This record gives sequence, C-alpha cells and structure tokens, in this order.
Amino acid sequence: MRFSVFIRTVSLICALCVTLLFAACSPDGDTASAVQPGTGGAGENGNEQVATELENTGGMDFSLSDRDVDASYDAAKAVKVVFSESSVSITGNGATAKGTQVVLSGETTYIISGKCTDGSVRVKATAETKLQIVLDGLDLSCMNGSPFIVEQADKVFVTLAEGSTNTLSDGGSYTQTVEDSTVDAAMFSKDDMTLNGAGSLVVKGNFKHGIVSKDDLVIADGKITVSAASTGIDGKDCVKISGGTLKVTAGTNGIRASNAEDTSRGFVSVSGGSITVTAGTDGIEAETVISITSGEVKLTTGGGSANSSTNDGWGQWGGFGGSATTSSETSAKGLKAGSGIALDGGTVTVDSSDDSVHSNGDVVINDGILELTSGDDGVHADSVLTVNGGKITVKKSYEGLEASEIDIAGGTTYVVASDDGLNAAGGNDGSALSGRPGGNPFDADSSKVINISGGYLVVNASGDGVDSNGNVNVTGGVTLVSGPTNGGNGSFDYGGNAVITGGIFIAAGSSGMAQSFSESSTQGSIMINLSSLQQAETPIILCDGSKNVLASFTPMKQYVNVVVSAPGIVSDKTFLLGTGKVSGADVYGFADSGKVSAFTEFAEIEMTSLHYSEGSGGMGGGGGGGFGGRPGGPRF
Repeated sequence: MRFSVFIRTVSLICALCVTLLFAACSPDGDTASAVQPGTGGAGENGNEQVATELENTGGMDFSLSDRDVDASYDAAKAVKVVFSESSVSITGNGATAKGTQVVLSGETTYIISGKCTDGSVRVKATAETKLQIVLDGLDLSCMNGSPFIVEQADKVFVTLAEGSTNTLSDGGSYTQTVEDSTVDAAMFSKDDMTLNGAGSLVVKGNFKHGIVSKDDLVIADGKITVSAASTGIDGKDCVKISGGTLKVTAGTNGIRASNAEDTSRGFVSVSGGSITVTAGTDGIEAETVISITSGEVKLTTGGGSANSSTNDGWGQWGGFGGSATTSSETSAKGLKAGSGIALDGGTVTVDSSDDSVHSNGDVVINDGILELTSGDDGVHADSVLTVNGGKITVKKSYEGLEASEIDIAGGTTYVVASDDGLNAAGGNDGSALSGRPGGNPFDADSSKVINISGGYLVVNASGDGVDSNGNVNVTGGVTLVSGPTNGGNGSFDYGGNAVITGGIFIAAGSSGMAQSFSESSTQGSIMINLSSLQQAETPIILCDGSKNVLASFTPMKQYVNVVVSAPGIVSDKTFLLGTGKVSGADVYGFADSGKVSAFTEFAEIEMTSLHYSEGSGGMGGGGGGGFGGRPGGPRF
C-alpha cells in the first residue's frame, strides 16, 4: 500500500569508513551461475554509486586509547583503601576518609576493597588529573545517595581486578548534586570514565540510573551487570564499548548517549564484547550515531514484539510525525539514532515492540548478521537505507524495510512482514497505516525510490511485497517476492516508473493490484494471471522453448499472478512458465540455470515484444484475491 507521510529532513553529521562487501552466495552456500547474489554494484548500468558510509564525520572519535584497554597496575605502589561497616583503612597518600566517606584526589592508583552498607567513594581532583581505581572485592552501598561519584578529574580508569566480584548500590530516593549536576546514578561521573579489567561488577541503580558519565564513557572489558529503575548506562557525550560481557536491565533506556548540543558527540560505538539489554523503552539510543563493527548485541525492548498489540496496534508506535530521538518521548526501539546507523560487522539480535532498527537519518549496512523480530518496522530510515552486505533476517515486522530511499547492492536479506516488505515511503516513524493523516495514498512521489543493484533478497509480505510511492530501479541482484493473498495489495507496487535493466526479479501473489515493469525497461519481463490458484510451496519455473531454466522460485504462500524478469527473456521467442523440480535450486527454489523435471506447464508465452503483460490489476484490475496462505519462515 502507498501512503503519503511527512518527511523530516535530518542533517547527517557523522561517518564511518567501512568496507564494501560485494561478493556473496545464495543461502545454501552455492553461488548462482549467472547472477551472483551480492554482485552488480550500483555504479554499473548508469546508476550512481550507493553509499558505503555515513556522511559528514564531524569530530567523532570512535577509537580507544592504549590506556583505555590497559588494565595493568602495580599493586605494590598503589594506595590501599579498605572499607568496613564503620570505618575505612587507608595505606598511602592521596586519599582521606571521614567515617565511611572516602575522597580520592591524587594522580595515582587506588586499590579499593571491603564491604560497607552505607559508605561512598568520591573523586575530587584537579581537571588535569588522571587516576586509576582498582576494585578488588568491593561491596559498597549508600543509603542516602550514590556510592561512587567522580566530581572532578581529567579521566578516571576503573579497573576490575581479575577474579574479583564488586558491587555498587545506591539508595532508593535521594537528592544529591555536584556543582551544576544532579547525581542520579549508582556510579556517577562528571568527567571521562573508563571501565576495564577482567573482574566482575554489579551496579544497582535503585533510584534512577545505573552508570552515568556526563562526558565520555568507555567499557573496554569486564563482566558488568547493571540494573536500573530508569536508564541502565548513559554516557552523555558518547558510549564506546570494545569488549567484556555487559548485561543491562533497565526500566527505560538500556544504553544511551544524549548530547544534543555538540554534533560531534552523542554517539554509541560497539567494536567488540557481548551486550545483552532488556529495556522498558529503547535498547541502544544515540542522539547522533550508532556504529557497530564487531561484537554480539542482543536487545529486548518494550516487552518484545509480542507486546506491540498493547500500543494501539501494529505500526503505530510513537504516533504520526513524532521525533524518534527526543529522549522524553516514549518509544521502544532496538537501535535508535538521530542522525545515522552504520553496521559493519558483529551480530545484532533484536526483539522489539517498536522498530528494531531506526534512524531519523540514514542506515548503512555493510556487513554483520542482523536477526530482527519487530512489533513495527524491521529497519526504518527517515532518509536512505543502504544494504551493501551482511545477512539480514527480519523474522517478524509490520513493514520490513522502510525508508524514503532503499538501496540494495549486496548481502542476503530475508523479510517477513504483515504489511509491506519493502516500502519506499519515508516519514518520521512512518509505518503506513490506513487512516493515518496524509495525502492521497496513490499519489506518486518521485523522491521515493527503491534501487536494487545486487544482493539476494527474499520477501514474504502479507501487504505489498516491494512497494515504492515513487520509482523502482532494478539493475542486478536476485529479488524473490511471495506477496499478498488479498486483492487489495500486490506483490509489486509502485507509483511512478519501474525499470529493470539487469538481475532476476520474481514476484508471486494476488492479481487485483498486480503491476509489472514499465515498458522503458531494457530487460524483458512477463506478467501473467494463471488459470488456477497455485498452492503455497508450488515452484514457479520459467524456461526457454527447450526447457532450459532461466529463473525459478518457490513462494511461501498461494498465488495466482506472477511477475518475472530475467536476462534470458527476449522478444520474438517463446517461453514456458510452469512448475516442477529444478536441479541445483537453493532453499528458496531459486536457480538461474539447469534442467527441470516433472514439468507441468502453466502457460506458453510468445514474446512479440520485450514485455508481456496479461491481466494487469491496478485500480481497475480483476479479481483473484482473497485466498488464504501461510506466512512461512526464513530458510537460511
């Protein structure tokens, strides 16, 4: 379905230099013989080269310093601080204590241990001081405040001693300030803070937040478990995670970078480690950019995709036209960024009641594995969504991939959607629900476009399979669509022009709103309404007159209309469309060559021109919809 939605223009302020992945194989590991999934870059056939990185880096620094990752220390030279229930023992210079309240001020290394149910550690150093705090068996709580506060320093390195278990826990309610900042976390820093080391740390944010830095926050190592009434981890300027095992349970956001004033800040980068987040609202939120280059990320937000029905139904998270980055606005997205998301590796698994991946700017996917289960969109970009590589599986969604412009140049993508599979519509939080305010849903918008130049794409949609409010350009790749079983949608739908010059494209579904490629296409195409309804898992096979296979696909649902385009379709020849078994077909029944056995012919098509179209639907199209089908699932 096509719907007009408002677009909020977002200026991109970041970039990540990433490697373009072009070579890929079909899902079963066999390389297709003529059209290789993942090849056919957008620079070919006259199209502009697709984006491989986010634009405008600003001053963002995603790197870690040598000292961030160096957890070594000289225990013999360190100041020893040992807590008890009623006092603190200090050995060395640079620390003072009043009762169970400890102040650290020297540029040195401190080793802190012991247990106290009402004590605190506070760093009060000069703005040029770097110091190291080693937690080695510390269990520290504070009844009326935060047990760990960095009031002033240049940077504090918190090292978790190997083999140690440490706990920080704040009070359930308190009022505490440091100069112009409100202390509201069990581990609070006004300045840069790094966590490293091979030990364990449990942080309990009983009042509001777990770990907060008003500057940069780096997590380089450690086994860190955070529970918080509100946000789990907040680095205002940035959160950089490069290693360790991180488990966060948060009442609101899991991990957040919230600086909205400085365009070079407010980012989250993940370059390693294992991260598990269970959040009431967003899993990982960045005011500007999210970058993932390595590591394992698992996010559950808003109770998961099964909870979407409690929020006014599918696709209605956040309402019409709402900003997705305002921290005060409720949303439950997996990854959420205000300017851009760049995925260049690692594994990301999301179960979200809202969008699984959402950017108010661009999304660029170059590599990595994404497994998304969404109560709204699988991947949403207000501006441009680019897929250059990687393996994307959208197991459940309202709309699978949505953006103003969708560019697919590589990778392997599988999408299950209860509405549109691919939707070039755009808009803030813009899932296209009927009844949502906007213009005529059938108005063409030339700014909306889907470009497919490479990759291997499988769509299983109950609404439109591939849907653009404007244009569609196919220059390469493999696109396989199991479309709707109702006549009010089509497996292929566009408002402007659809031009194919290369690649293989097969779409099967209902006939009521069926569309084929525009006659300006330089590669041949066929659209045909079959004489009888075909059941789910019935292969579609296009052969030449000698029964040599040109293209095949096995749809997951029933179908009566077929749209197919392949390099071998030419004018003045006869082609056979039917079903049977193709030797060498992959798990989706795809092949672009080979022989067919047990062939049952649907139709013999004599191509008197480059394009054959029978039973075009559109607004005046015929019937054939309204039949049942099962959604199926990914076969990767």
